[in-house]
Amino acid sequence: MTIAIPDHILAIQPYVPGKPIEELQRELGLTDIVKLASNENPYGPGTRVLDAMRRALEDTWLYPDGSGHQLKRKLAAKLGVEPAQIIETLAKGWVGNMPPLGAALGTADDVKNVAQYVLSLSGGPHDSVRAALGKSKFGVCAACHGNDGKGNQAVGAPNLTDDNWLHGYGESVIVGMINNGKVNQMPAQADKLGPAQIQVLAAYVWSFSNKTAVAGK
Repeated sequence: MTIAIPDHILAIQPYVPGKPIEELQRELGLTDIVKLASNENPYGPGTRVLDAMRRALEDTWLYPDGSGHQLKRKLAAKLGVEPAQIIETLAKGWVGNMPPLGAALGTADDVKNVAQYVLSLSGGPHDSVRAALGKSKFGVCAACHGNDGKGNQAVGAPNLTDDNWLHGYGESVIVGMINNGKVNQMPAQADKLGPAQIQVLAAYVWSFSNKTAVAGK
């Protein structure tokens, strides 16, 4: 049986790793070498990583939990959602819709004032006078983002207090978002990834904003 391999697969160049330190020492007669490859550093893994690896070694003779039960529980606790929601969102996708709200807020100045108030929620640079004026108008936004601006997972409204700006930062960006609205869509992945892959992907995405927690686990 002959397996036909597509040309675009055959055209992929194999990864060529850098030479290990021992080989360089033999070839060049060097004794003091620092590797700076993509997955290497001169310091090695941190002490908490080593501790976690040592603990994990005690269970390497067992198959891991393929359902990722504990992983889903910890992710859900961190994100404030039910464990099933994480898997469901990755599998089925998600659509978030913020309608244009400029008219509901009032004048162009009102929109700018609310934008300054939103900037103040995350402790960033802002016009305190305009922010104070915008606070009273924020009630229109609070329907989704909450009175405290911490967002609402159920409707896809992001947290405005965490200084994590998905679509850009600054008054002009926020004014544009208020006036024009925004539709976000995460495509469903169930037809592309298996259950185990979706669970691993959930952990990988979560790790981007939780590097300290990941390193310590």
